[in-house]
Order: sequence, then structure tokens, then C-alpha cells
Amino acid sequence: MILVRYLGPGGAAWGVVDAGVVYRVEGSVYEDPHPGTRIAPLGDLKLLAPAEPTKIVGYAGNYKRLMTRGGARPLPDLTDFEPMLFLKSPTCLAGPDDAVIYPRVCTRVWHEPELCFVVKRTARRVPVTAAADYILGYTIGNDVTCDNVQGRDNHLARSKSFDTWSPAGPVLVTDLDTRDLAIRLWVNGQLAVDERTSDMIWDVPRILSEISQVMTLLPGDLVYTGVPMFVSQELRIIKPGDVMEMEIEGIGRMKNPVVAED
Repeated sequence: MILVRYLGPGGAAWGVVDAGVVYRVEGSVYEDPHPGTRIAPLGDLKLLAPAEPTKIVGYAGNYKRLMTRGGARPLPDLTDFEPMLFLKSPTCLAGPDDAVIYPRVCTRVWHEPELCFVVKRTARRVPVTAAADYILGYTIGNDVTCDNVQGRDNHLARSKSFDTWSPAGPVLVTDLDTRDLAIRLWVNGQLAVDERTSDMIWDVPRILSEISQVMTLLPGDLVYTGVPMFVSQELRIIKPGDVMEMEIEGIGRMKNPVVAED
């Protein structure tokens, strides 16, 4: 099933996509979503990020090629390796076509295209074998990050939580094998990331399970599963006027321009 969150006459709403047409979700999207009233063709709607997070959770250092800089460094001992867990403010969520705002305080900003998932039901101390039962679906996310802020803070929250710095979408796919998907990002049409999710150190079930040992995940929460290796350091950096376009196999594409803060 393909789900979307869109802006309707009464505000944000969830829909089911069938043959390019959106039907309003009947019942709860987190329990048993099924199509109801026909709304409009998908291309005619203003799409919102397909999540309603109380928190946005991320992992840093979850791709082997990124951790080794393409083989230039040794990989850590994975028997006791833990990616870095961090939180982003839910107010930095943005839609799949929205502009990413470049704040005046930032001098060095980069993109981080990632496979994301949305939580379906309350998850606390979930075993890896049961993790799939807690996932509503999968989407694309961009964990935009300010390097010059990250470099002087001892945590990641401020460098990743500026408003609009979590664009996500365009759709939420409920049934997807995430073990080996192509993930790509272009900046102004130039390929900047070209990787596969098979390079992850921790897979999706392990990520959900590990987070749930620390904090309770709630329906609608959005989880970033880690950023893959980039093509070059130069193509990692974004600036006002740039356009980022992301694609994950089986999900689709989203496109976000970068604009300077007023």
C-alpha cells in the first residue's frame, strides 16, 4: 500500500494512492487504513511529509563505506559497535517539495539522504524479530546538517534541527524490502550520493529494536536510518540557490530547493 499525507480543505489528511489517484483514508492510518472518498489525482495535491512525529530520531555512522571513507580507514569492530543516536526537533519536518531554509548563522551545510521509517504503534523494548510489526511504512528523508554548528557543539541537536531541515516524502510505502535499495541524491543535477542500503551496519529491525530499548517510540514518529557515503566532499555541500533531488528505489523522488533565510 502507498500512503500520502496531503493538504486538504480541512487541513492535513492521510490518503491511499491507487493508480495515481488519492483516496482519503478511512479509519486510523495506524491501525487499518483503507481507501474511502476519492480526493484527486496525486499530482494535483500539495503533499506533506508522511509522518506526524512527537520526535525525529536518527543514527549517525550506520554505513560501512561512510565510516571507512570508501575504504581509506579501517572499519570499527562491529561486534560491539553502536551508531550514534540523536534527536531532531519535530518542528524541522518539511514536505517533499518544500524549500530548505539556509540560516544566516550557518556557513557550511550539507545534505544527508536517508531511508526513513514511520512508527505504527507504541514501541518499547521491542525484540528484533518483532520490529516489522511496529513499522507503518518507509519514506525518503534528508537530514540536513550544519557543519560549523556541529563542530562547536558536543551534541547534534542544534546542527540538525533548524526549521525545514527534515524534508520527507513523497509517499509512505507500507510493504518494502529495505535490505538492498538504491539511494541517490543529485545537487543541481549532479550525482552526489549513489549507494545501496545493503551497506548499512545495523538494518531496520535492529535500529527500531535498539531505539526502543532507550525511549518509547510513538505512532507517527520518524526514524532516520543513517546517511550513506557521498561521491565527493565538494558535492556534499549545499548553498542557497541549489536544488536537491533524492531518490530511493521502491519509494520515488523528492525535490527541495535551498533558499537563504530572509
